[in-house]
Amino acid sequence: MAAARTSNVNSATSQWYFNTDNNSTVLNESNGGGYTVFARVISDGMTSVDRMAAITRFNVDGGVLSEMPLRFFSGGTITAANFVTINKVYPIAVYPDASNPGALTFTATSSAPSVVAAAIVNGNLSLTGVAPGTATITVTATDVTTAAVVQTFVATSQGSIFTQQPTNQTVAAGANVVLTVMVDGTAPSYQWYRQRAGDSAGPQPVAGATGATLTLSNVQSN
Repeated sequence: MAAARTSNVNSATSQWYFNTDNNSTVLNESNGGGYTVFARVISDGMTSVDRMAAITRFNVDGGVLSEMPLRFFSGGTITAANFVTINKVYPIAVYPDASNPGALTFTATSSAPSVVAAAIVNGNLSLTGVAPGTATITVTATDVTTAAVVQTFVATSQGSIFTQQPTNQTVAAGANVVLTVMVDGTAPSYQWYRQRAGDSAGPQPVAGATGATLTLSNVQSN
């Protein structure tokens, strides 16, 4: 699609047209400065454009309307039924969202998904650190004609990160204590440890304590 103009190269303000042939050697800069191409027909849309281009054209006034496309017309008075009518135009969003796929499709891949996981969520790039290290992220935007633009960058992950640590609690003997942690990471694993005062063996794993929450029942002072 290109902008129509007069002999003034800067006069394209209100009209446009479809190129149904390769006019690059006719309408390029050598032709009075060229014509501005600002869009293209995508998917199978040229089928409709070709059908419109095939409509018979008539010289209805001997002047500017020398190639008027008309239907069901052989001469005489032109009526509304003779004009080509576009009943509806449906806008398509460029970028996808939760309810509209959009004209562009985005994909994201990671060279090391076990380090950094990459995904497209409602048109947004989502990166999740899984383990310490780096990964090359590749994002591809593809339109309905399969033309694509690819961008890569390196992401560094610190792995799973604690976003909430257990809080200190003071309770009476025999009470229950609930300790909770929050971790930013993909499917992190947990193991709680216990360190007894004066025990030189170091922290020891608490049997079965493999979740984000640890409940201690009937705690005692020892």
